[in-house]
Amino acid sequence: MRNVVGRERELATVEELLDCGLERYSALLLSGEAGIGKTTVWQEAVRLGEDAGFHVLRCRPGQVEAKLGF
Repeated sequence: MRNVVGRERELATVEELLDCGLERYSALLLSGEAGIGKTTVWQEAVRLGEDAGFHVLRCRPGQVEAKLGF
């Protein structure tokens, strides 16, 4: 298990989302400036979701696609 330091509020939100995820549709959006730790929170959210028994779908661009605009 990886320890994430300094993101207690964000991870508490993730855990709250997972707790009610079986009762209603839910989604998680991580946004903000580059370098603030979104990927770290995302990776921990994925781990927590999988540990809780959720089927987690992930989509990330490949190296070639990463240069494309929206």
